[in-house]
Amino acid sequence: MLTTKFNVAARNLRNVRRKTTLAIRRETINVWERRAPLAPAHVKQIIDSGVTVLVQPSARRAYYMQEYEDVGAVITEDLSSATHIVGVKAPEPEELIDDKCYAFFSHVIKAQPEGMPLLDEIIKKNITLLDYEKMTNDDGQRNVAFGHYAGIAGMINILHGLGLRMLSLGVTSPFLHIGLAHNYASVEEVVPVLHKIGHSLQQYKLPKVVAPLTFAFTGSGNVSQGARSIFEHLPHEYIAPCDMKEAAQNGDPSICYATVLSRSNSLERVDGKPYSPEDYAENGDLYRNIFAEKVAPHTTCLINGLYWEDGLPRVLTEEDGDRLFGMGSQARNNIMRGIPQVPHKMIGIADITCDIGGSIEFSREPTTVGSPFQLYDPKTRTTHNDFSRDGVVVMSIDNLPCQLPREATEYFGNCLLPHLPDFLKLTHKAHIEEQETSPCISRAIITTKGGLAPDYKYISKLREEQELAALREVKSVKSKVEWRTDNKRVLLLGSGLVSEPVVEYLTRSPDVKITIGSNDEEQAIGIASRYRNTVPQFMDGGNRRALKDEITKHDLVISLLPNSMHPFIANMCIDARRDMLTASYAQDAMKKAGEKAATKGLTLMNEIGLDPGIDHMLAMRIFDEVRGNKGVVESFTSFCGGLPAPQYTNNPLRYKFTWSPRGALLTALNGAKYLRNGEVRKHVLCSRRCVLYYVHYGPQGALREYPAP
Repeated sequence: MLTTKFNVAARNLRNVRRKTTLAIRRETINVWERRAPLAPAHVKQIIDSGVTVLVQPSARRAYYMQEYEDVGAVITEDLSSATHIVGVKAPEPEELIDDKCYAFFSHVIKAQPEGMPLLDEIIKKNITLLDYEKMTNDDGQRNVAFGHYAGIAGMINILHGLGLRMLSLGVTSPFLHIGLAHNYASVEEVVPVLHKIGHSLQQYKLPKVVAPLTFAFTGSGNVSQGARSIFEHLPHEYIAPCDMKEAAQNGDPSICYATVLSRSNSLERVDGKPYSPEDYAENGDLYRNIFAEKVAPHTTCLINGLYWEDGLPRVLTEEDGDRLFGMGSQARNNIMRGIPQVPHKMIGIADITCDIGGSIEFSREPTTVGSPFQLYDPKTRTTHNDFSRDGVVVMSIDNLPCQLPREATEYFGNCLLPHLPDFLKLTHKAHIEEQETSPCISRAIITTKGGLAPDYKYISKLREEQELAALREVKSVKSKVEWRTDNKRVLLLGSGLVSEPVVEYLTRSPDVKITIGSNDEEQAIGIASRYRNTVPQFMDGGNRRALKDEITKHDLVISLLPNSMHPFIANMCIDARRDMLTASYAQDAMKKAGEKAATKGLTLMNEIGLDPGIDHMLAMRIFDEVRGNKGVVESFTSFCGGLPAPQYTNNPLRYKFTWSPRGALLTALNGAKYLRNGEVRKHVLCSRRCVLYYVHYGPQGALREYPAP
């Protein structure tokens, strides 16, 4: 329903110059992004005021193109005639049009490295950029945001996640009956489901091993309010943080208890002085958050809606996770009992703010709408997707409102529309201080007239500092690893796609220390920074003396470099009396090196990857099973490759690369030698064409086999 403020906005829009044309761009960031900045009802208001509105066509958008067309919008691919262009998420740099005024969530104000190519292109193309995130009132509160619906969608999702996690722990619950947020057309459809869940909780009650359920909400803004609006449809009672322990131990199992953690009741100065908002704003680094110590041990689910930035206290650190969840493995053997023992009270975290590595330090990467949950395992400080293993469920989707796209769009447009008249007065031809606009709009202008606006010139300094920090990071990462004589030391050569899974697996053991040797220093630093006991080392394969020195410092060398480099590395390992592993095929030079290594009691193993490697082991297991049952293997055909599930065969090759695409494609030119019906068959190197044969296999349909059968 249109409100008075929309009518005021419409009157203001009539004062905008008549040559103004507003365009709504198509969202292209991912398949789930179905929102728009304005709904058809908002567009009608704008058009009625005399402003032309263009809408870029999108069959994915939650509002149909016909709905915009019905209110007078022009559906067109070409937005070059627009003076002002609005969207939700940032476009790709190449999609930007010169000399325009844009509005979207840019994610550049903290000099985020991933956003800097976009910022450079915005400045280069003389674009005036308004960032919704900085549209605030005089008190610093945001005027335009999706936060309320992020809270709503996040709360719905984590209730579903709790149902899955409790089931994996051996406890069924009515939360299995609520779907993910995008399964509902509106919040109105979710409410009856919540009421049914509440009825089940009160009628049947959950077992004491998980009940009563206790929820902690951090923050008091739009995110927290949205999440609580869903929670309050369950039978509930709000309590003070200090009462959570009593509720968790002796509360009514038919009721969900909750506490709301604001700054005033969750922060304390490390020197014991009382909290004050003014002092916290000036000295945030002198405070600590007491949630982990006093509330988290008695909390089933944390819903995090707290604003966070560098220097502020975290809600949960990795060390907190060690204490809270570190005993998880002790309960796993009890899962098949009638009433199992649950390892720890907290089983779910909805990190709705999704500040990666921020207020929830171990929230390492965003989850997605398609794969919304990860389990954080404190023993390895890694995440995984296996609900049968230890850990706490973490949901950290960074675009939650897109799960309720129509309502979120309407809500956002209601917030944005009153500010559109001032946005439409902007021009790319003048600096912001030369333009007449409202303080709300002025505060949100990031770039204008080919440069950063005065309030955002700090971004350049931040970028310089980050570049310097990157140069220092190698030393910083190295200093975190204490090398002891009883450590197992591994030199991993290469930092490509295959390297990180090796690091993740090996660092599960605390006594393994890894050096990543690579000529791509940035890539090596990136991997090393995500895992404990791992350091990067710039290493040029052509500098054999430096390579030999590194080999002698380690117990094991794993080479993931190109196949042609393995023989000379193998000989260095033999000279240094070090073992070596590779995933590559054993070429003649490596076979000779292997024979030499064997005479010195060294291990030099090849072909221990996926293909070759795991496929050989799986084949031998099948052979052994057949022979163990007194069977005979008459024929065996093995296929190995990145075969995706049918719904993800969305490229012309119907193939997913898990290693070098170039290497994978070049294998099709290799020769082959194999047995067929007892006869040795050979295929010579094919330099111009490959004959591919169709093979029908289950849901994948027709695949292509090479070489010939």
